[in-house]
Amino acid sequence: MTIKRIAVLFIAVFLVFSAAGCSKGNQADTDAVSAAMDKFRACTSFTVVHILDSTAVQTLGEESHTYSGSNVMEISIITGSAPRMKSTTTMLLEYDGEQGEQVTTSYLVTENGVYTEYFTDGSQWYMVSTEDESVLPDVSADTVEKTFSLGDISFRKAGEESIGGEAALRYEGVIKGGPLVSMLEINGRLSSISSMSENQQAKIRENLVKDLKGVTVSVWIAEESGYPVRFEANLTETLSEIDKSISKTLGGKSTDDQVLITEDVITISVADFNAVSEIVLPPEAASAQPYEFAEASAEEDAS
Repeated sequence: MTIKRIAVLFIAVFLVFSAAGCSKGNQADTDAVSAAMDKFRACTSFTVVHILDSTAVQTLGEESHTYSGSNVMEISIITGSAPRMKSTTTMLLEYDGEQGEQVTTSYLVTENGVYTEYFTDGSQWYMVSTEDESVLPDVSADTVEKTFSLGDISFRKAGEESIGGEAALRYEGVIKGGPLVSMLEINGRLSSISSMSENQQAKIRENLVKDLKGVTVSVWIAEESGYPVRFEANLTETLSEIDKSISKTLGGKSTDDQVLITEDVITISVADFNAVSEIVLPPEAASAQPYEFAEASAEEDAS
């Protein structure tokens, strides 16, 4: 997985929320979330853990198959003029009882304006270098702010919980209406309508605005430190609402092949504010071979 792919994957996984609607909150609680994000934004190092848990039942004619997956991405980053990063992605998959696991580790180092990524799937180390800073993974408080559109949500305090052994206040806000539909589209949740006519797409979006109930975004802020330590949203019900609304718009048309999403929960945790240890390449990375894009594409096509 190249720097480019890591950046795209990280952004894609993070772009689950990009617009917000109104919720019943109050200014004091909304300001508390904003202040926590300002503290996060000022950090020079931190660790982000993104978790996507999903379960689905796929019906193919008279056959039914169950799929479940967990994608855990942990990224530690040191910002500044010469950023460094370590990323570990663990994918756990189960299909009709058969399980599989894939772990990918990546390091990003910067020297004299050159960004070099070293990565491995546990067998062989590879490397790729570039001077194009646009390939840097967009891991920051600003990314989270944009992802959840936190500045547009009216929050309310919803309780106190223990996160990672420390007391944290939970705040809630809701994305709904047009902004929710825009978020789903940016996140690729409406990709199934991309091949339809412009009139069909417009009608589908119009009905989704009316049919979708909204998504609750939760933010936990550590009471002692004031940092935001967790963000979470459950898209399960919304995905089912999308299917029903689109089917209704198209006159109840459906196919024999259907996928029922029974779980789709995204959790993003943040820790180690200004406390990430120096990120050092492991000795094994010294054997890294240059990654050839053409060869990799050929291998992927062959598989």
